[in-house]
Amino acid sequence: MTTQIVTPVTVPLKNIVLEPGSVLTITDITWEKFEAILEELGEKRSARIAYSNGVLEIVSPLPAHERPNRIIGRIVTILLDARNLEWEDFGSTTFRRKKSKPDSNPTPVSISEKMPSECESA
Repeated sequence: MTTQIVTPVTVPLKNIVLEPGSVLTITDITWEKFEAILEELGEKRSARIAYSNGVLEIVSPLPAHERPNRIIGRIVTILLDARNLEWEDFGSTTFRRKKSKPDSNPTPVSISEKMPSECESA
């Protein structure tokens, strides 16, 4: 029996086209590779990026999913303005926090307590 050596294929991210509604999942991604991918894709992107425990998911949302997002955003804006409350629109934001070990059953309270101090906005 002979062993065949497989050469990894490298393709620039700008050459990958995702149709609306598509999902690309890549496993065995290190935190450093994740950050390099974010940098290569840049901040002006329509795709949504999620990373957890070595799995990277890139989603190209459907326009039908984005519309409710905008409507809810407008409603919230109107309510805040009507109450003369200050606010700032951050648009789509990537929060980064490299975990040293997996959380054991995080609760909504523990997540909200960690978010402001342990996350950086990208």
